Amino acid sequence: SAATRTKAANALLKFAFQQAQDKNWNLNFYEATNNWNQVCNGGLVCAALASYENNPSEAKDMIEKALESNKPALEVMYSPDGNYPEGSGYWCYGTLYQVLMLAALNSTLGTDNGLSDTPGFSKTAEYMLYMTGLNSKFFNYSDCAPSSTAALASWWFADKYSNPSLLYNELKMLKNGEYASCAENRLLPRNQRRQGRFEPRTHGCRFVCIRRVWSTLVDGFRSAKLYNARVGISRLRW
Repeated sequence: SAATRTKAANALLKFAFQQAQDKNWNLNFYEATNNWNQVCNGGLVCAALASYENNPSEAKDMIEKALESNKPALEVMYSPDGNYPEGSGYWCYGTLYQVLMLAALNSTLGTDNGLSDTPGFSKTAEYMLYMTGLNSKFFNYSDCAPSSTAALASWWFADKYSNPSLLYNELKMLKNGEYASCAENRLLPRNQRRQGRFEPRTHGCRFVCIRRVWSTLVDGFRSAKLYNARVGISRLRW
């Protein structure tokens, strides 16, 4: 009802927009170059677009600040190769809010102001393919647990770049019932098997990952995380 929409818009104004404007935070997410920037900006932009008619001035402010502050974070987190310095677990978290923001901007305004063109961003879903082993465990460098989770953002990348092979791991999780907590209905694109190849990535978040094939546990999976001063961790997995 109109009354419910007004009540929701007023709550967003009081508990989201005004908190951001008044700097009521324990971390300045506008200046952060990590997942916190993506999560906070993503939520605020979606809220701003949903309640724009009720709070046009505040919503406009939230959107403009997000567009300005999110670009540097994207460059740190994804450039130049799409590797994510905080590991696969936080990729699932931060990148989900990132693509929610991009999808909301594009569907309402017709543009994401070039955010999706940030170098490396278009490659980052491919990074996730290499970070999940044949035993469905993550290569758990940085602050990342070994247990894998659904990478919902991969669906956005597969659709945007017309590359259903990015859903290789997601379709396996669907078949195994690991998407049970995700209630959204989806039209699943046809999965195209990827052939394993040597994929050195030696810029930004530094590591090397080698996969020979993608079918059984006895087939090879090799990865090495080189020391990164920002993350402060080096790791090998064989």
